[in-house]
Amino acid sequence: MVEAIGTLIRMPGFMAELFINYDCHVERQDLCEDMVGLLARNAFADAAYWSTANVPPLCLDSLLTFVQYMAERTVYASPPSTDSRLAQLREQRRRKKIIKAGSLKFNDSPKGGIAFLVKNGIIDDPDDPTQIAKFLKSTSHLSKSVLGEFITKKTNQALLIAFIGLFDFKGKRIDEALRELLTSFRLPGESALIERIVEVFVEKYMNSPDTDSIADDTAGYVLTYAIIMLNTDLYNPQVAKTQKRMAPEDFARNLRGTNGKEDFEPEYLQDIYDAIKQNEIILPDEHDNKDAFDHAWKTMLLRTQGAGQLELCDSNAFDAEMFRATWKPIIATLCYVFMSATDDAVFSRIVTGFNQCAQLSATYNMPEAFDRIIYSLAQISSLAPEMAPSTSLNTEVQAGKRKVMVSELAVRLGRDFRAQLSASLLFHTLRGHESAVGETWIYIVRILRNLFINALISMPAQQDGKLTSIGQIPLQLPSQVIDKDGRAAEAGIFSSFTTYLAGMPALQIEILVNALLSEMPDAPSPVVVVKPDIRPAPVTARVNGTRIGKHGPEYDPGSVFLLELVTRLALRDEETMSATGELVTNALQAAVRGADQLHPIAASRIVTYLFDLLRHSYTYDWMR
Repeated sequence: MVEAIGTLIRMPGFMAELFINYDCHVERQDLCEDMVGLLARNAFADAAYWSTANVPPLCLDSLLTFVQYMAERTVYASPPSTDSRLAQLREQRRRKKIIKAGSLKFNDSPKGGIAFLVKNGIIDDPDDPTQIAKFLKSTSHLSKSVLGEFITKKTNQALLIAFIGLFDFKGKRIDEALRELLTSFRLPGESALIERIVEVFVEKYMNSPDTDSIADDTAGYVLTYAIIMLNTDLYNPQVAKTQKRMAPEDFARNLRGTNGKEDFEPEYLQDIYDAIKQNEIILPDEHDNKDAFDHAWKTMLLRTQGAGQLELCDSNAFDAEMFRATWKPIIATLCYVFMSATDDAVFSRIVTGFNQCAQLSATYNMPEAFDRIIYSLAQISSLAPEMAPSTSLNTEVQAGKRKVMVSELAVRLGRDFRAQLSASLLFHTLRGHESAVGETWIYIVRILRNLFINALISMPAQQDGKLTSIGQIPLQLPSQVIDKDGRAAEAGIFSSFTTYLAGMPALQIEILVNALLSEMPDAPSPVVVVKPDIRPAPVTARVNGTRIGKHGPEYDPGSVFLLELVTRLALRDEETMSATGELVTNALQAAVRGADQLHPIAASRIVTYLFDLLRHSYTYDWMR
């Protein structure tokens, strides 16, 4: 079956046609979503335990092929002729979601569900029982038990009449008509409710043609009750323990003289008995034999009569809606396989899949999907924890003619291939798609900050001269600064990232600046946190054998890094200055006001940033 599904998916237009003809139809199943969900669930390596070892890779390949076809089609423009059809499909999907939500509410509270559907325009008039009955009969998402109890309430008599009035019993024997009725809802257990249903059913049935075998309504009422009792007698497991099950003769004997004071025709009663004997009258989904399949097959054949022509698709006109409906299980599967894979070929396919999903998210303006990709990669990299990793144990090591800093984060990252790959993939995904980032800039900022304070990246040199050249931000105090030989050329990931920022819209720059400033420590000063001496401080002297700790503001290079970066972003051009200049100025001024809590290195750099900002923004009202 998995191979057959894979073959179908390799047909470029198959999934789009499935989506249009089923997922966008109000009364049909979401086959495209269901198929993607099936492939996603079975692409996990664990699926091999309940299937075969070949199933997970086949499912993953089919899933990635589906994504690949959509990504390849993004380079083409959508045909203008499909705009009206696309709007129609969106409306159908909107109605479908409302109907599903309303059905769930109806199953919990019928009155609440009806009110929800009225509020959202699915039912126009809540006082019209025919409108409500048409919805209840045509919707397959309702609980049959709840529906049966609701329409048989005494206060809903008009609704019950309208509901049964929608059936066409022409040419059907009374047991066949009753079977058709009871496929739409479960028969309640209370005798008063059953009596109400039988009365309305018989009245409707007797007004249909071809009812000559039944003398009048009273005879129809008695016969209907007898059929319900026969069905219970033949299939209730408790009956066989206490008495013999009803035979055809017993069924006919119970109905003597009830057909207008005459007997029913023996052949007529025998046909009814045989039909019940062969097939129990219960809801189709409660059958555990071939009858369930037979009913589903007959239902499908009936629906095909009014289904219309199959709509074909040979363009990317509906890819945006299709990806919007299926991206969650796809991205979840890519993350799971990325975390569990061991083969290089699988890693390569997953990386390609992430890039294609990012391309689709950016092209079709889906920030939620793009943010999920960024968040997932950030978590896999383990570089974006909410609490910044401690740098107290960072140590300088001599490497040739240079000194390099060794940190716990650097060692952990160096040993974790997945973390390295996910970090690289995250920044590669951002290339050209910066405007697609929504609420996940915060994780990107945390990664940059943590890489910087652990000497894994450095701030690239300024090219435009707007920021005064005061050298690289020291990661340690001057007495501990390592040899910078060759470090300026090793900007790496961050150097590429700042190149990406050059083309970002001012609105995205403003979001990024807010994210950067949100990572400033909460303290009297946004730059310096005075921490209690949990670990022994460096020894400066001994008095009576007691170590005297070193006092003063603690130097925090990470916060200086954040403030320098937001200053650079604000100084990029006039547009970014207008969008972010006031915000950055306020942050720098707040830091300067707490100068007594600043380390001298941090204070000197922050004052420099503020003067540079003043030099290029003195004409703005907020600066004056």
